[in-house]
Amino acid sequence: MSVAPILMLRRAIIAHLRADAAVTATAIGARSYGEKAPAQPTWPFLRYGMSDAVPGDIAAPLHIFSKDPFTDDVNSIAEAVGASLDGKVLTLTNGRKAYLTWTGTRTLAGEDEWQAIVTLAARVPRECG
Repeated sequence: MSVAPILMLRRAIIAHLRADAAVTATAIGARSYGEKAPAQPTWPFLRYGMSDAVPGDIAAPLHIFSKDPFTDDVNSIAEAVGASLDGKVLTLTNGRKAYLTWTGTRTLAGEDEWQAIVTLAARVPRECG
């Protein structure tokens, strides 16, 4: 049986976002983190959320946080992140391919910040051999 490589996918997505010019133009590229952001992060920033997975399929949520007074900042970052990853094929450290599809974005209001959650579906087929 094949397992869902959650950790390898997370690392590949974060590395891709940190290297993407359109994402770094939003000032978030270097501030893209795994499941744990720094205790005192520089805003805005992105944090990889908790994945849901079954062998071959992973739901990957990316949480974007902004203290901008309006949703423009968080939504423009979410758009850049979604466009950067939708339709991409990432090679994981074990050589398997992850086929990404953007499945939606949700914007939420916090006490003093906005959050956008970009959700990706990753298909990681078992290698034939």
